[in-house]
Amino acid sequence: MKDTLIDRGHYSKEIAFIGTGPLTLLKAYLLAKSNPDINITMFDCSDQLGGAWYSDKSPLGNEIECGCHIWSHVPSAYNFIEKELGIKLYRMKPNPVFIKGKIRLPYALKLTMHSYKALIKTLVTFNWKHFKTLAKDPEINYRIIGKYNRYPKLGSPELISALKKKIESLSNINLQFNTRIELFDVDQKVHLKSLKKQYEFDHVYITYVSRINSLQLNKQTILVESTQVDYIHFLISLNKPLLKSISYWRLLDDKIIHRLTDISYQTNHTENLILLGIKGSAYDKDKEPELVEHVTRFLKLKNLIDESFTVEKIKTHLFPTYYLSKNTLAALANHPKQVTLLHTTDLTCGFHFLLEKEMLLIKGA
Repeated sequence: MKDTLIDRGHYSKEIAFIGTGPLTLLKAYLLAKSNPDINITMFDCSDQLGGAWYSDKSPLGNEIECGCHIWSHVPSAYNFIEKELGIKLYRMKPNPVFIKGKIRLPYALKLTMHSYKALIKTLVTFNWKHFKTLAKDPEINYRIIGKYNRYPKLGSPELISALKKKIESLSNINLQFNTRIELFDVDQKVHLKSLKKQYEFDHVYITYVSRINSLQLNKQTILVESTQVDYIHFLISLNKPLLKSISYWRLLDDKIIHRLTDISYQTNHTENLILLGIKGSAYDKDKEPELVEHVTRFLKLKNLIDESFTVEKIKTHLFPTYYLSKNTLAALANHPKQVTLLHTTDLTCGFHFLLEKEMLLIKGA
């Protein structure tokens, strides 16, 4: 397996990963498995694996996801997850939809429309080089029917659990939880510093959403620019199932709610639980009761509940995400021997590009 760690005929010995999201876990596993003589340390500022795909316990103790997740239709990623990670994926039913007013557009169809729009733009502008880009984009798919989003029976916790087993099966991966890296210093080596300890590595993998407070490259301090996006979700408990089935709704015209998913299936329907993504611009901790009232009115308006329902907010999940700016990423990209950037903003697309690089793509529909 070819890898960026090959330098002057040998592999780097000490490797660091910042963050433990799904793509980071997969990359660390593949790297450690192929190179048993290297040592990998994975840092996470929380106390569990998963990054934005972390999980929590429901009121009855079921493991449930904490955010509204949907995996883009990328067959190569689906096939790898099923065949190599042993996770059975199921078609999301009913179809995930975008909603604006009375218009409901299937999620997969909207991405098909995006594909044709990109193709037409390329033809109109005679940008022939862009054809190669479209051909390599895993989200570009011109199929109008028969294209469905798929997901594990127990949601994203099932994926993290499978990756955790892979990581724990190898002795050369060390996990460091509750450790936030404060200083990121790169010269001939990579120097990382937390509040309690300093570390030295030959190479480091980071993601586009790694939180970096202080960055030094070859003794030069680099201004770290990032955009913070707070992903906020209400976990709502109902006294009975919704009046009609939904899988995933993406709302385009609500000022407070931007997505909704029914996760009751993750408890084998022993609990009636839904997750609602709340827009950061609308969220105020002191006004949560008012936001819950809006949620209740919304559910009634969409005929998902009626007056016989009780609506109880169980928990607020707030996951701050820091998107590194293009300037910061460009500065890091200038150190290819010591730093590798992993694109993680879309899970299945990220899996596709990683597997393509590792020559592990599994063909199939």
